[in-house]
Amino acid sequence: MIAIAGHVNTSTQSVEATVNHFGIFTLMTTDQPVVKATELAVQNIKLSPPLFFAPDTHQLTISYLITAPIDLQPDPLEVTMQIFDLYDQRVVTLLDGSPRRAGQNAELWNGLNKKGRVVANGRYILLIIIESGKEQAYGKKVITVFK
Repeated sequence: MIAIAGHVNTSTQSVEATVNHFGIFTLMTTDQPVVKATELAVQNIKLSPPLFFAPDTHQLTISYLITAPIDLQPDPLEVTMQIFDLYDQRVVTLLDGSPRRAGQNAELWNGLNKKGRVVANGRYILLIIIESGKEQAYGKKVITVFK
């Protein structure tokens, strides 16, 4: 899914948007209000399930909201997502400067470390870093793994 800017014309009950390539498009709406941000931020980090049970057979969904000033929203932002143990050792990097847009985003973690092994029971720290030029924002969340 790619978000594009558009304009709602209430008098003609139409939506206008411009794209720079051919293709088939679907108009999708949301009942969520548009967030008008004054600074780059990571918000509403949620884990599903809240307790990561049996990582050898399940995946963890990490959802998060990126808010950005309107001048940063058309451009993709660079997202780095890493998981650390409580000894500050990096367990795995899920994203490394990957392009994401402002708004709601979600990523998956399969419970494996950087060596491809299932992580041990315990608590881990999720770090999300958002970058756009000189601006940077981050968010943290504790992940509890239980087998």
